[in-house]
Amino acid sequence: MRITGTGPGTFALVATDPTGAPVLTADTVHTGGTGDAQAPAATGQGGLFGLHWTPVELGDRAAGTRWAVVGDDELDLGYAMHRADETVSAYAESLGGAVGDTGLAPDVFLIPVVGDPDGGAAAVHTLTTRVLGLLQEWLDEPRLADARLVVVTRGAVAADGGTVTDPAAAAVWGLVRAAQTENPGRIRLVDLDDTFRSAGVLPHLLLLDEQQLLVRDHAVRAARLARLPEAAPDTTRPAADWDPDGTVLVTGGTGGLGALLARHLVTTGRTRNLLLASRRGPDAPGAAALRDELTALGAAVTVTACDAGDPDAVTALVGSVPAGRPLTAVVHTAGVLDDGLTGSLTPERLAGVLRPKLDAAWHLHAATRELPLAAFVLYSSVSGILGSAGQANYAAANAGLDGLARYRAGLGLPAVSLGWGPWGRGSGMTEQVGDADLERMARGGLPALDAADGLALFDAALARPEPVLVPTRINVAGLAVQQALPALWRDLVPRTRRTAAAAGSSPVTVRERLRHLDPAGQEALLVELVTGYTAGLLGHEDPAAVDPERGFLELGFDSLVAVGLRNQLGEVLGLRLAGSIVFDSTTPVKLARRLHEQIEQAPAPGATPVATAGRPAAHGDETLVGMFHAAVRGGKLVEAMRMLKAAANTRPMFASPAELEELSEPVTLAEGPTDPRLIFVSAPGATGGVHQYARIAAHFRGSRHVSALPLMGFAPGEQLPATSEAAARIVAESVLLASDGEPFVMVGHSTGGSLAYLAAGVLEDTWGVRPEAVVLLDTASIRWDAAEGNDLDRTTRFYLADIDSPSVTLNSARMSAMAHWFMTMTEIDSPPTTAPTLLVRAARDVEDFILDTSAVPADAVVDIDADHLSLAMEHSSLTAGAIETWLAELPAPTTEDVS
Repeated sequence: MRITGTGPGTFALVATDPTGAPVLTADTVHTGGTGDAQAPAATGQGGLFGLHWTPVELGDRAAGTRWAVVGDDELDLGYAMHRADETVSAYAESLGGAVGDTGLAPDVFLIPVVGDPDGGAAAVHTLTTRVLGLLQEWLDEPRLADARLVVVTRGAVAADGGTVTDPAAAAVWGLVRAAQTENPGRIRLVDLDDTFRSAGVLPHLLLLDEQQLLVRDHAVRAARLARLPEAAPDTTRPAADWDPDGTVLVTGGTGGLGALLARHLVTTGRTRNLLLASRRGPDAPGAAALRDELTALGAAVTVTACDAGDPDAVTALVGSVPAGRPLTAVVHTAGVLDDGLTGSLTPERLAGVLRPKLDAAWHLHAATRELPLAAFVLYSSVSGILGSAGQANYAAANAGLDGLARYRAGLGLPAVSLGWGPWGRGSGMTEQVGDADLERMARGGLPALDAADGLALFDAALARPEPVLVPTRINVAGLAVQQALPALWRDLVPRTRRTAAAAGSSPVTVRERLRHLDPAGQEALLVELVTGYTAGLLGHEDPAAVDPERGFLELGFDSLVAVGLRNQLGEVLGLRLAGSIVFDSTTPVKLARRLHEQIEQAPAPGATPVATAGRPAAHGDETLVGMFHAAVRGGKLVEAMRMLKAAANTRPMFASPAELEELSEPVTLAEGPTDPRLIFVSAPGATGGVHQYARIAAHFRGSRHVSALPLMGFAPGEQLPATSEAAARIVAESVLLASDGEPFVMVGHSTGGSLAYLAAGVLEDTWGVRPEAVVLLDTASIRWDAAEGNDLDRTTRFYLADIDSPSVTLNSARMSAMAHWFMTMTEIDSPPTTAPTLLVRAARDVEDFILDTSAVPADAVVDIDADHLSLAMEHSSLTAGAIETWLAELPAPTTEDVS
C-alpha cells in the first residue's frame, strides 16, 4: 500500500496485490474537518498537478559513441562534447548531411534548439517547423533506423521556482514529447544551463530510462508529474484581486469552454463586464443566446468577432475596452485540433494549430503587457506535457503556452497556464473527439472532467502561485497496467514488482516461449498477443471479440490506436517496429506473421549489450593529468609542460607522413558552391579541435565548402610527428587532401593560425601551391619568439585557465600531444607565405587580458567586437562576416593556381 499526502486532512491511496498489480486507488481520502472556509471549492473528482524535477543519479556512460551535431550549434555542444572526451564525427544542417557519402549514420544526433527571445510567435514557428522537418527526416530515412536523437535546449523549461528564458524552444518540447510517445525510447529531451559544465553529462544520459531531463550546475533532474501540495496561505492569490467592475476578456468566448467560463465568472461574482471574442463573434452558434443569458444574470456583455491570430486585430480588441471598465483579466481559451502522427504533419498543419492558440497568446501578451492586469490565464492542455500521440502540433502549441506563462512570470507579469486534462461532452474541444476516444483516454489514465469539476479546479488553480498547473483527473489503475509507462508518471504510479506473473510478458520470456514452439504454435501465440493488445486498446474485455481475420480499419483502428499497438508489441517482443506496420499488415493474423518474420531475423534480447564505460574519476595526483593540474596550481607551469613533453617523447612517432597509413581526415562543416573553399586548422591545445570552427562554418552553409583538420596525435593510438618538419608536412599534406584540387583559403584560430601560416609556407616552398589567402583569427604570434615581447607565461595560463574544470575530461594522449605540438610548432622553419594574409583581431578582453598581435605579419587587420573565445562562439557571425567581406575584395581564384 502506498499513501501520499495531498494536503491538510487528505491523502491519495494506492493498494496492490502480491504480484504488484493495483487493486484499489483513491485520488483523495478525507480524514475529517471542514477545512478553510476561504479556500477554493473542493472538487469531487480530479485535482491539481504540476511538473517537477527529481534528482537522478548518473551511472555509466555510453562508450564508443559516434556523435553528430545538427544545426548551427548555438549551444557549442561540439566544443563541450570534445571537452568531455567524446568524438563528434560530423557537423551538418540536416541528419542526412551528417551521414554524408559514407552511408554510416552516427549513433546519436545532437540537435541544439535556440529561439530568438524577442521573436514572439514568429520564433516559435521557425523553431517548430525546423524540428518537425528533422523528426520527419529521421522517421523517413532507413539509414537512421538505429540512430537516436537528443534535442537540447537552454531555458526552454524551468526547474521548480525557475523561469523560462527561451519560450520559443518551450514549444519544441511539446512537439518532441509527442514524437517520443509515438517512438518510445529513441528520443531524449535535455535542457541545459551552462553548456561547458553541463553538456559533459550527455553521454551518461543515453543510458538512463528517462525521456525528459534538466541539467543545472552539472546535476541532472528528471521530469515527473506530481500532485501539488496545499499552497501556503501567504502564497495564494485571492479572487478579490479581480475588480468586478473591470472587464474580463475571454477569447474563444462563444465556444464550449469559453461559454462555461463566462457563466462561471458572472455567477461567482468575479466580473460584471465580459468581452467575449471569437472568430465569428455574434454569428457563432449559440452566441446570441449566451449573451441574453448572461445579461439576464446582470452582466454587461459584448460579443465581438476577432481573429486572435492577427496582432493588429488583437491590439484593436484590447483597445476597444472602455476606460470606465478597464481590462482586469484575460482568459485565452481559443484553440483548434488537427490531429495526425508526426510523420504526416506538414508545416501548414503545424501553423494552422499554432496560430489560434499560441500566436494569439503572444499577441495578447504584447497588447496587454503595460496594463495592470489581475490575471492572464491561458487554457493549455496536458498534451503539451505528456506529448499525446497524434497531436504533435497541438502539444507544441500548448507547451508554448506553458513556456509563455513562465516567461511572463519571470518578467513579473501575472500569468497562469492551465494544462487541462480532457473535458466531457459539451465543453468545446472534446466535441471533436469520439466517444471511443474518450473511453480510451479514461482507460489510459485520463478520465474526462465534467463541467462542475473543471470549474472548481479553475477556481482552485487561480488561487495558487505556480505559473503552470495541470487540472485533471487521473486513473492510476488504468496507468499501472500499461506497458512501458513513461518515466513522467513514476511519482504517481507505483512500479509493478517483477514477479513470476509480471515477468511473463517480458521480451526475453515471450521470445523464449516462442523458441520452444513449432511454427504453428509460434503463429498462434503471436496472434494471441496481437488480438489481446488489440482488445485492450479498443475497450473489449474479452480478446475473443477481436476477429483476427478482420481488417484493422473494420475493427475500429485509427492511426493513434495503430501506434499504441505497435508500441506495445515492440515493447513485449523487444523489436523496433516500423510506424506503418499495423496498417501495412491489414489484419491481426497478417501482423502476427510479419512479427514472426522479424523475430526470426532479429538478435535475441540482450544479445548485443550497449557498450558502457564507468564515470571518469576525478584526476588523482598520481596520474599524468592530475600531476599536471597540481603543478600548474602550484606555479610550476614550465615544469608541468616539460613533464608532458617527456611523456610525449615515449609515444610512437613518425618522421614523415609517408610512414602513416592515412593522413588526418578533414571534417566537412559546410557545403557550398563558391570558391575558394575554407580549410580550418585545429589549434594544438588539449581542448582544441575541429569543434572550434563549427559555429563559424555554419554561417557559410549554402555558400562555401568548409572543412576542418584535426591534428595527428591527439587521439589515443595516434602517432606524433617526430620533428618540426614532420609536423609542418602533415598539416600541409592534409590541407592538400582537404582541398580536393579546388582553390582554398587556410584559416586558424589562435595557435591554429600559427600552424596554418607555417604550413602555407611549406606548401609554396615544397610543391609550389599557394593558398588563395591565409586568415589568422586572433593569433598572437607565428613562432612565439621571445624577442616579440609576448608574455608567454601569461598567455599559456590564459589558455589553461579552465582546463581542470569538471566539464573537461582529458586523457594523457591529448595532454602530451598539446605540449609536443606547441614546442614542435615553434621550431618549424619555413619561408613566409606570399599569400594575402588577414588578421581578424578580437577587440574585447577576457578578464582584463587581451592578446598582443603586433608581431603577426598580416596584409590586413580587421577588429571585431568579440573576445578571443567568443569570436568562434556567440560572436561567430562577426568572424564569418569579416572573412567573407575580405575575401570578396580579393582577385577571383583560378583552379590553375592549385596543382
